[in-house]
Amino acid sequence: MFDAAVPNKALAFILLGCIFKLNGMLWCNGLAVFTAQASARLTLSPLVSLWLGRIIGGQSIWLGVKLALSKQH
Repeated sequence: MFDAAVPNKALAFILLGCIFKLNGMLWCNGLAVFTAQASARLTLSPLVSLWLGRIIGGQSIWLGVKLALSKQH
């Protein structure tokens, strides 16, 4: 059915698209379930959470300044 000489190319194209979408949906749902379970098990102290937020915020500001000062080609 997936041969280039198949008589109904539109049907083969739709079937391949559905297979692609099904695989993507299964992957994304599996990833979402895994990350939800991992985040439920991961508990951080408020102090660690505060410092992680500060580090990530500082890094974002640093990257923004670096981008603003970069030369355009």
